Amino acid sequence: MTDPAEAQPTLDVSRTQALVLLAVGIVLAVVLQGFRARSLTIPTHDDAISYLAATGHQGKYEEDRPSERWAPAREWKSYWRFDRFWCFRTIGRDLARYDIHPPLYFWLLHVWIALVGVKLIAGPILNIVLNVLSSIVLYRAGRALRRSRGASAAAAVLWILSDTPMAASVETRQYCLLGLTVVTLCLALVRFVEGSKRSDYPLLSVVALCGLLTHYQFIVLLGISATAAAILLAVRRNYRRLVGKIVALGISAAAFVAMHPHFLLSFSRQRDQVEPFAWSNLPDRIERCAVAFLNLFAPDTFAWRAVQHRFVPTVALAAVAVAALWCLLGILRSLSRHRPLTPWLPVVVFFSTLAAIWTLYVFQRLPGHAMQTKYLMLFSPTAYLVVGQVLDCPIRWRRAVWVAVGVLVVGQAAISCRTTRQFVKSSRVECAELREVTAPLVVDTAARGILPVVLWHVQDDVPVYAESQKALLVRLPDKIEALPGFLYVSDLRYENSADKREAILKKFAEKGYPAQQAATGMFGFADVYVLKKKGPR
Repeated sequence: MTDPAEAQPTLDVSRTQALVLLAVGIVLAVVLQGFRARSLTIPTHDDAISYLAATGHQGKYEEDRPSERWAPAREWKSYWRFDRFWCFRTIGRDLARYDIHPPLYFWLLHVWIALVGVKLIAGPILNIVLNVLSSIVLYRAGRALRRSRGASAAAAVLWILSDTPMAASVETRQYCLLGLTVVTLCLALVRFVEGSKRSDYPLLSVVALCGLLTHYQFIVLLGISATAAAILLAVRRNYRRLVGKIVALGISAAAFVAMHPHFLLSFSRQRDQVEPFAWSNLPDRIERCAVAFLNLFAPDTFAWRAVQHRFVPTVALAAVAVAALWCLLGILRSLSRHRPLTPWLPVVVFFSTLAAIWTLYVFQRLPGHAMQTKYLMLFSPTAYLVVGQVLDCPIRWRRAVWVAVGVLVVGQAAISCRTTRQFVKSSRVECAELREVTAPLVVDTAARGILPVVLWHVQDDVPVYAESQKALLVRLPDKIEALPGFLYVSDLRYENSADKREAILKKFAEKGYPAQQAATGMFGFADVYVLKKKGPR
């Protein structure tokens, strides 16, 4: 890795050329992410929860949904339909009580769906806008770090075409907003350390507040980056700015508590999701960390295939360790030569945040699913700021660097096109059958992340009885004997199981409704059974 303080502007181009490259990359990314968004046919588990939260109905769904009775599908659907505006306090309170996320993204989504409506494509389109803003800010951050226009534009294009923002764009969740707050924080801190404008104080405070209100893991990155910036200010003996930074972040923390006072409830729910520590889980978690590192720069499928070779995780983790050591030596070298340290800021932030989150994950202080592609938005923007610095290598390699950058950009675009094609092909879930359903539905779960997925395409007049398998085993739906038939939709997540499902089907058979399986894995997860009443013999 080249010392960013010593690197020459190898990729320096005109402003127009850099903006053209950036614009072309953004347009291609928008088109690909748009294709992904249009291919969606059902919401995911997390999408369903997001729409419940953003419409202000999450608490009502948990406390006042139709229980132990038949209800038309429209009554269930009313919980994820937009019927009132400006319920920000309700959204925040319900998230604190029933979720593990802060409210900023859901407030933003609330405003967005007020304009465009609750549609499958609503959340992804908002995410695409956030990704575009992130790539522009990433370019600006590269320039603020004194990188060349060509390197800054190439890094921004490589980032927006990479697998992490591509995957996060189709999830109606806060990860694209997290990426925007991360890269904007880096830009704000660089400007704060390098500049002297009074406007730097409110910018830093607002960005820190937005990050805290977006994702709780932002606290780790904020603490690391703020500490690194404080050290830089102390080295320069700029104590006035140092005190100002502390005050600005203190104001952010106070504003966060004022705007989301019940956040500690979410921390309690988060602790409940953490698995008990077990040494046997360590190899799998270490492997997932290696996959996550590769996934920052390569598609998820490639990363998983790579780690099937035992040497790859070792090489990947060793590469991280060597790069971190090289950065440490580079910082010491810059100190000894009295060179600027600010260009090292994103490098330190990236490796330190990566190490901190990996430590929490490996030692099982985070849930097992917390290393999926979309969660990498906490690291991804700073990783590509580092890439931009690496691209500005010594002047004697100018031609080789131009060739390498061209290959990287074209290769990243080709890979993104290929993975988008695969995503579009795999996301076409068959759900036309339920659009034509008129028979009553018995669903063996009322989980907020599952029932909306099942009922998304069901006609409003269809009667629905939704309870857990445990409740159905205690009490079957009332007046069921009067029905000529119905559909039983079964999902095995949460407390449900295959054994309980068989017991429920047996109870239905005893009532005169033998089951015939109609579909397996509908919506990607549910099994559907047709139950018709036996005729008289």
